[in-house]
Amino acid sequence: MYFHRHSKCTGIKSLAVVVDKTKIEKSKETVETDIHSILNVLETIINNKFKNIKTGENQIVSIKKSIKRIRQEINKHLDHLEKKLCQETDTIWNQEKSTATDFISEIEAKKEDLKEMKEHLQTVTTHTSKLQSFLGVHQIDQQVHQCQRYVEDLENDERTKEVDIKMKQNDEIEKILSKLESLESLGEVTVIKTEVAMKLRNKCGNRTTRTITRTIQHKQHDHEYRDKDREQHKEDHQ
Repeated sequence: MYFHRHSKCTGIKSLAVVVDKTKIEKSKETVETDIHSILNVLETIINNKFKNIKTGENQIVSIKKSIKRIRQEINKHLDHLEKKLCQETDTIWNQEKSTATDFISEIEAKKEDLKEMKEHLQTVTTHTSKLQSFLGVHQIDQQVHQCQRYVEDLENDERTKEVDIKMKQNDEIEKILSKLESLESLGEVTVIKTEVAMKLRNKCGNRTTRTITRTIQHKQHDHEYRDKDREQHKEDHQ
């Protein structure tokens, strides 16, 4: 047998002697403690991740609200500028329209005066004496000359000019539009991972704190990864 073949060997203890002297209960406790320690670490990681997921969901909602708020602020300002310019346009047009309408009324009145002069001229020359006709024609002639001067003066009157309503675009608009077209994003979303400490027992019975740091930043066209493993041993005598 194997035992009898090695019974004469010196310096080698039998398996039975080793087993006898081994503190099985202590080894069992150590293993159970390690299992418990590992389970605690894993449970902590799970709980932290669930909390992290919830936090991440809230952060995503907040980011989307921020993006929407940016758009709303831009739209609000553009709406204000649009309203302001429309009001200015209406004011200017109403002034020009009123001026044109009053001018038309003034000319229409002159036309009526000339029509009355024409009718009065016909009456004066057919139903009155020569003296009265002469005086009447002379008076009407003076009135006609006044109308003629009025028409001549209209050549230099601003009201006779044709009115065009146009808008001169702000030069800054083109620059802003150009910048908007070149704008690829309203912002940058980044992921920052913080340190997590995991305490485990090593084979010597000491607690080992292993801190893993990993920072990942996600950019639109740029991904930066930085991994750093740092081990720090703290002796905890039991």
